[in-house]
This record gives sequence, structure tokens and C-alpha cells, in this order.
Amino acid sequence: GWSDGFGGAQSSGKGKSKGKTNEKRNEIPEGAQFFVGAISHVAPDRGFSKIECPDCGHEENVYVNASVAAPTMFSTGDVVAFMLHVSPKGQPQASAPIFKLAGNPPNGEVPGFGEYMGTITRTLPNGTGAFLECPALEAEHGVEPYIHSSVMQKS
Repeated sequence: GWSDGFGGAQSSGKGKSKGKTNEKRNEIPEGAQFFVGAISHVAPDRGFSKIECPDCGHEENVYVNASVAAPTMFSTGDVVAFMLHVSPKGQPQASAPIFKLAGNPPNGEVPGFGEYMGTITRTLPNGTGAFLECPALEAEHGVEPYIHSSVMQKS
């Protein structure tokens, strides 16, 4: 499954953001396109990571600023899904939020997004699982969606 949590740091209340958080920035726009790639470089001391993504349409790797996703959250080879934008200098950059694959895809399949996306609303004691907010999935099955611990990343 995919895990979120890479939306960058919240504001300290100083500077240009005037105390606002990045909550609005982390919203996923209707019809957003996500790309799947692998972390190719991690530089926590320099505040960035890079993603190798041949399907992005750019020859160079995708830049991930620490304000979008903390480099300490990644290891080389991690599979991630992200939205893409191009900087004023023409360089590919990832936009928040970034999703990191937790678990292994079955039979070596290329990971991708499923039909539904949701938000974890609560986890169960001892890491046994979690419940999601996903109105479409709940409407289809008539119960609150649940993720078993076997498909959740252990931290």
C-alpha cells in the first residue's frame, strides 16, 4: 500500500507564510496526474532528494526539495508516487504530497495507484491495522475501510 506523510514541515509562524500551515498545499487537485519512480539520490545535509522516473518525459531526475518531502524519510531505491511540475529554469520537480510504497508489489508488478484513495483516520493498538476515510469505498462496501497491518509500513 501507499503511505503519505511527506508533505514537508509546517510553518513555524515566522516568515512569508504568516503562521499558516501547508495543509492547502498538500491537497490533491481534481484530475491530478501522478508519476511513479524510485529514489535515486538522498542528500539530507543539502536538503533534497532525487527521483528517477523515465515516464516523466524528462531526461534528468526529478528534484525533491526538503520542504516537499524530508530527505531523511527516504532510502535509495524507495518507490514513490508524486505530482510533477517544472521549475522556471525548466527542471522537473516533485510537488507535495509524495506517497511512498509500503510493502512489496505482488509478483514483481510495477506499482501504481488503485481505484480509490483515502486518508488514515485512526490506527489500532499495537500496529494491528488502521481505518480509512474514503467515502466512495465505504459507499460501495457499506463498511468503514480497513488496512491490515501486513500491508502497512512498520516504523
